[in-house]
Amino acid sequence: MTGFVYAIQIGDDGPIKIGQSRSPEKRLASLQGASPYSLRIAHRIPNERGLERGIHHVLAAHRMRGEWFTNHPEVFAALALAASGGMAALFPMSAPVEYAEIPEIKITCRPRSPRLANWIRDSGNTASALAGKCGCSVSTITRLARGEIDPSHDMMKRIWINTGGAVSPNDLLGIAA
Repeated sequence: MTGFVYAIQIGDDGPIKIGQSRSPEKRLASLQGASPYSLRIAHRIPNERGLERGIHHVLAAHRMRGEWFTNHPEVFAALALAASGGMAALFPMSAPVEYAEIPEIKITCRPRSPRLANWIRDSGNTASALAGKCGCSVSTITRLARGEIDPSHDMMKRIWINTGGAVSPNDLLGIAA
């Protein structure tokens, strides 16, 4: 581990800068000195090789400019996932890679997802309700729950968010936490 991946936010509801530093507190002080807005450290995550790059890749749709991202629930969900170690499982990198290589990661297994099936059964929700929240078909949710199809990164994020974190990408990929 070399330092931390940090998320520094403007106030409580402003944009978020996701970067890496050996000392997020010193980075905060440096940014605060040049900002007319109050800044705070929203997340401080032990860094693993490629983690910051993986987070940036997953959140590309929310990028404003450079390392700045919109204040969106998916941004906070991805940061919480990274803090729990889930992002490292999605982007395991034992050697440096080029940024362009990251989209080429392909999930080829079709694991069963008992946690998704159990969540649907035990939460009082239905596959139909979850499908509506995730913006997909009921068939997609039931096939994911049975392990018949591969989950996309986007679908893993949507399920993570819409189950309140109860079903993580690791669960959908059959990776032990």
